[in-house]
Amino acid sequence: MADTLNRLCCYVIRDDFGPIVEQVAKVLLQKGRLTLPVIAKLSKFALAKTRECLFILIQHNLVYWAETRESQRIGIYYSIEKDEILTSFADSISARDKANEAEQRELAKVTNFIPTKKQMAEAKAKLAANLDMDDTATGSVVV
Repeated sequence: MADTLNRLCCYVIRDDFGPIVEQVAKVLLQKGRLTLPVIAKLSKFALAKTRECLFILIQHNLVYWAETRESQRIGIYYSIEKDEILTSFADSISARDKANEAEQRELAKVTNFIPTKKQMAEAKAKLAANLDMDDTATGSVVV
């Protein structure tokens, strides 16, 4: 089940942010809480590229960071939130469904104004009958 959720999260991230960001997210999904150098090493990207990917994920509230004191040093650890990824996925599906429903309603409004061939033939016959009645009433002859 966890592997399936991880793959789904990777698909969502790849769809939204591309394969490079997906690779960084995949490392966090598989390994859990890690430091920047470890993430860079496991994802096989330079530190700068890894940092950019993490910033993107942080901006979208998909990755969180925390400072921890390790003896004399302060370490920054990054962790990914599966629930946030899956929530954004569910929200995008819901938004897409709502957009499709609105589009269908608009399309229905437009197509109601487009007559079918049968309706066009009836309208032409009615118009021709009205013209004939007008010609008969005014006494004009069409040549």
